Amino acid sequence: MKLLHAFSPTMLTDLWGGRKVHFQTMPLEAVKTILDEKGIESNIGHNSIATILTKVLGQKVDFCRQKVTINPGDRVIVSHYSGPRLDEDAKEIPPEGCLRFISVEVLEDIPVASTES
Repeated sequence: MKLLHAFSPTMLTDLWGGRKVHFQTMPLEAVKTILDEKGIESNIGHNSIATILTKVLGQKVDFCRQKVTINPGDRVIVSHYSGPRLDEDAKEIPPEGCLRFISVEVLEDIPVASTES
């Protein structure tokens, strides 16, 4: 399963054709279970976040900066860090920081209304 550190609508294929996306927060244990079952396809573009996620998830999370494409029917997990800027060699989340997990699922195409009369 794709593991991301951020989400952007531009990751969706044919964004302008319309997409319906479902977001849901996930507890850490549910994330661990899913990633144990499906494996991790890391798309974590920050080395410090990859290091921290390796420790938090108990599985190797590689640093991998690449273009991400999400298709209808795909589900990805976003690990969202909020808090002070992390040092490049950070090994853990600072006390004033927070790491949350969000499931992002592209459900279906949305028909675009015709502009013809």
